Amino acid sequence: MLDSVKKIIYKLQNLLILLFRKIVEFACDSKQKIDNLYKTNYDIAMFHLRRGNFSDANLRLKIMEKFYPNDINIKYNRAICFLAMNKKNKAIKKLEEILKINPEIKEIQDLLSEINNNNIILYNFKEE
Repeated sequence: MLDSVKKIIYKLQNLLILLFRKIVEFACDSKQKIDNLYKTNYDIAMFHLRRGNFSDANLRLKIMEKFYPNDINIKYNRAICFLAMNKKNKAIKKLEEILKINPEIKEIQDLLSEINNNNIILYNFKEE
């Protein structure tokens, strides 16, 4: 009886070690996929932005913003999309969101000032 209990414990121990290894592999693989997810989606958004597909770029950036709500580059490029689509109020809102994250960004302050003074035509987007 004692031998059979030892065998069961040994098998359970090996099973738990195997399960732990699989969990670690899954976590590492998931992190790599998430990291690639950001770069891939950002690159696709910039592709659309460069080609003037502002709605497509904005949609991609909007989805990314759900996963990365404090990413200044995403918010900035969404603001550029909004400006290009003549959605001034939405652009202002995105730029103000950036200043809530980091109020010291002079480029954003200047851009907001130009928009509010109607001195803006269209700015170049910013890539990392």
